[in-house]
Amino acid sequence: PFSWHMQNRTGDIIQRCTSDIDTTRNFVSEQMTNLLRILILLVLSMVFMLGMNPWLTLIALIPMPFIMLYNFGSAILRSKGDSKRPVYALLCGGILNVLLNLLLVIVFHLHVIGVASATVASNVVSSSLVLFFLLHEEDPFRLQTDRLRLSRKHLVQMIRIGLPAGLQGVVEIVDGKLRGIL
Repeated sequence: PFSWHMQNRTGDIIQRCTSDIDTTRNFVSEQMTNLLRILILLVLSMVFMLGMNPWLTLIALIPMPFIMLYNFGSAILRSKGDSKRPVYALLCGGILNVLLNLLLVIVFHLHVIGVASATVASNVVSSSLVLFFLLHEEDPFRLQTDRLRLSRKHLVQMIRIGLPAGLQGVVEIVDGKLRGIL
């Protein structure tokens, strides 16, 4: 690891470190703000969905964390130029979804529950593969779970930006539903 430092000029190393820090800071602040906006939208939407049909709400919400994990993880992989492995993970999940749909619907006659279960399983597989890729990635893209921390300063900043955006999304959804009803 030290040979890389010996082969490069000090100015180039400092420039790379500064650039990496700025890129990481921008990525984290934008993605975390987006995550908070999505979570607020999800919670408020869930309240409305629960009022309509609690069982369908539960079926719709189970795969959400896995979908978010896949989306964020594949975005990280694609940001380093690796677009193949996220597609492979999605392909594995898609194949599993088709096979489980056939098994659960045709063989076990589970109909909607079978299709929903197959979808959840495929989302778990896709997100697990992306998580595996990130855990075994080269630095600086490796996911190091022991280093995950959230500071109060960043959390307040994310809430300040994400809360209004999430509420705006909910208002747009409610407005669309009301226009559909009226």
